[in-house]
Amino acid sequence: MPFQINPHFISGKSAGHHGESREERLTEYLVLNPPGRVVALPEGTALRREGARLELLGDQDAWLFTSGTEQGIRAGQRCDALLDADGTAHSL
Repeated sequence: MPFQINPHFISGKSAGHHGESREERLTEYLVLNPPGRVVALPEGTALRREGARLELLGDQDAWLFTSGTEQGIRAGQRCDALLDADGTAHSL
C-alpha cells in the first residue's frame, strides 16, 4: 500500500490520559514525513483491495491524514485514489 495504516484508531483523548492524542502524533509524523499519507482505521473497520479497487469496510468512518489536512472516509466508501503510489491523489 502506498500509505501508512494506523489501526485501532481512537479519536481524541481518553479520560485520564495525559499524553498526546493519536491526531497529535500523526500530525507530528507528517511534519517529519510531509509526502506521507496515513489512513486511521477505528476498531471494527478494514480496507479491502481488489485490483485497483479499494473500499472501507465496517460501520464506522475512518480518516485520511496528510501534511496539514485531515479528511473523513465514510463507511463503505471507495478509496481507489489512495492507491496512487506517487501520492498525488490525496482527495477521495
